Amino acid sequence: NHISNWDVLILGGVFDRQIHYMAKKELFKNPLLKKLMEALGAFPVDRGGADVNAIRKSLEILSSADGGVVGIFPQGTRVKD
Repeated sequence: NHISNWDVLILGGVFDRQIHYMAKKELFKNPLLKKLMEALGAFPVDRGGADVNAIRKSLEILSSADGGVVGIFPQGTRVKD
């Protein structure tokens, strides 16, 4: 479960390989936050439907020569319970 804003940073600090997270597209509307998200390797996903671009990006990362990792929080939002 995705329970905190710290989840992404903690997981990123624990693993040796970079995790490229799917992040809701709304986070990329703010130019400063967009730059930060991209620097961290995140990419946008439209949670309102089948986002073919996000799926393509995931496949691109997963098929990379360095064995890319895609991080997904299946709930799609933070849940404190």
